Amino acid sequence: MKIIKSKISYQSGEVRIQAIQCRPEDNFVHPGIIILHGMEGFKAHHESFSEEVAKEGYVVFTPQWFGDTVERKDPSQVELSDMFSMVRYLQSLEYVDKTRIGLVGFSLGAILSLIAAFHNKDIKVAILYYPPTNLEQLGQFFRRIKIEPNFIESISCPLLILQGDKDHVVPVESAHKLFQNLKYHNRLCEIRVYPNVGHAFNWSDRREYNAEFAEKAREDTVRLLDKYLKPESFC
Repeated sequence: MKIIKSKISYQSGEVRIQAIQCRPEDNFVHPGIIILHGMEGFKAHHESFSEEVAKEGYVVFTPQWFGDTVERKDPSQVELSDMFSMVRYLQSLEYVDKTRIGLVGFSLGAILSLIAAFHNKDIKVAILYYPPTNLEQLGQFFRRIKIEPNFIESISCPLLILQGDKDHVVPVESAHKLFQNLKYHNRLCEIRVYPNVGHAFNWSDRREYNAEFAEKAREDTVRLLDKYLKPESFC
C-alpha cells in the first residue's frame, strides 16, 4: 500500500508540537493511531515504524511530544491537555474515523499512553512496549500530570503489553505485575514476552536490537490494532 508522509505542526495550548503524519494514499476513511516515543525523544526509527503501520491501513500521527527542537524540553513539562489535543487533531481529519483511535507507546511513551487511556474514553486500544510502572518515579517525569493511584484498574480500552525478558531498564517482572493487576480488575489485556531480548529490542540503531522479535512485535501490534479498530471487528 502506498502512503503519503508529511511533516506537520499544530497548537497545543501555548506551545506548538511537531509531528510526522503517514496515511494511505487513497480516498477512504481509516482508523487513527498516535505513536508516542520514549525518553530518547523522536528518532528516525519512529518515523519508519509509523510508515509501516500506515501501510496496514491506518492514519498514523507521531508527535515529538518533548525534546530539544520543541518547546517542551523534557517530560516534566508535558500536560494532559497535550494528549487531548493529539486526539482532537486526529479526529479533525476528514480521512480519519473519529470513533476508532488507538495508541502505541514505547517505554515512557507507553505509560503516557496508559494515562491518556484512563482519561480519554475515545481511545479504543493501546499497545504498550516495555512500559515502566513505578508510579513514584513516573510522578517525577510527569510533574504536570496527576497520576491517580488507582488509574490502571479504571482503564476501559483493550491493552497489549510487549516486553523482553532480559530488559534491564524495565524488568519483565513489572510487566507481569501490570498484566496481573489489569486482569484482576477484569480489564481486557494481553501480554507477549519475547525471550532473550532487552529494552528497545525493536529499534535497529540500538545495541539491543533483535530483528526476529522486532518483526514479531510489529505483527502482534498490527494484529491487535486490526482486532479492535478495523470495521470487520465490529460485525
